[in-house]
Amino acid sequence: MEKLTIVIPNRNRDLKIVKQSLKSIHPQLIDHVTVTLVDYGSALSYQRQLKELIDGFKGIELITCPVQGQLWNKSRCINLILKNTTATHLMVSDMDLIWHPDFLETMMPQLDNKSTSYFPVGFMSQEESVKDVSFDQRTIKFMSNEEATGISIFPVHQLLEINGFDEFYHGWGNEDTDVHLRLRNAGYEVRFRENEIYFKHQWHEKAYRSLNQGSIFHTQLEKINHQRTEIVKKHKLVQSNLHHSFGLMPVEQDYGRLETTEELISVNFEKNNVIATLASLPIMGLNKVIEIRFIKEEVSWTDKIKNYLKPKQYFLDAAAVNDMILLEIVNRYRNLPYFYSYSKESISLKIMLCE
Repeated sequence: MEKLTIVIPNRNRDLKIVKQSLKSIHPQLIDHVTVTLVDYGSALSYQRQLKELIDGFKGIELITCPVQGQLWNKSRCINLILKNTTATHLMVSDMDLIWHPDFLETMMPQLDNKSTSYFPVGFMSQEESVKDVSFDQRTIKFMSNEEATGISIFPVHQLLEINGFDEFYHGWGNEDTDVHLRLRNAGYEVRFRENEIYFKHQWHEKAYRSLNQGSIFHTQLEKINHQRTEIVKKHKLVQSNLHHSFGLMPVEQDYGRLETTEELISVNFEKNNVIATLASLPIMGLNKVIEIRFIKEEVSWTDKIKNYLKPKQYFLDAAAVNDMILLEIVNRYRNLPYFYSYSKESISLKIMLCE
């Protein structure tokens, strides 16, 4: 008997949207199907409300990760379920979808261990999304095409063979395209079920693509993610996460220690100071909470002239410092407990280097 685990990653999605989605999934749950919603770092007050909501949907599990103040990492959400599931198949879904009421009944007999399937999504308008009508009565504005790879069902053994989703991908985009590419590079079939409409997308605002939004954000990361996917395609790469453990569950006790600071370091926005400080983190001490405050200082006229004559060689602006720090975290420290906050005048990184 094939078994299916469904993982739905989430961060701060409107609870009305979450409820609508779960209402479309819950009635069709059958034996051999489990659903886990992984909340990755939503506000603590939100996580409490989410738990109350999930408690009303028997059979749907909630995992809350205490990673507030961290970059969104959908790959890690998926991998921590992948590493622990006993199911034969893993499905990845978005939190903002309305499901066709017969999806699971139709799909379970079709599962096989040889291929991955992924599905198009119909996008609804804001007005259509809030209507209290059946799935078939919901009008869509447009359909996604084969380039939208987010809603997929995978044979678990294939995902494990390629080391799961690549946890380099932080922020939004490309982790799903990447995993499809690597499965194909490994010789497996990936099928687009283009003629079947099983999912309709609820409208919501996009409020994550700007430093001005107050949330943690790297200004170039989406472009970097795209270029990484191009490298996977060009070089026909198969395995990911070769130099990092993947699918690690954040340890709440370790993240709780970030509420204190055991060593405080102040650094200005001078480029070489920033580079040297980030490179020196591994020798600053294990199992100790270090807080680094990158502070904008008044720059002398001499340094301003140097900056003008040799741009970006001396003092950086806050956005540039932000991007340097976050890329270093993605590359080297993404599995460690850390908390990050940003303003144009001061940037703070709290981090604990674990053995």
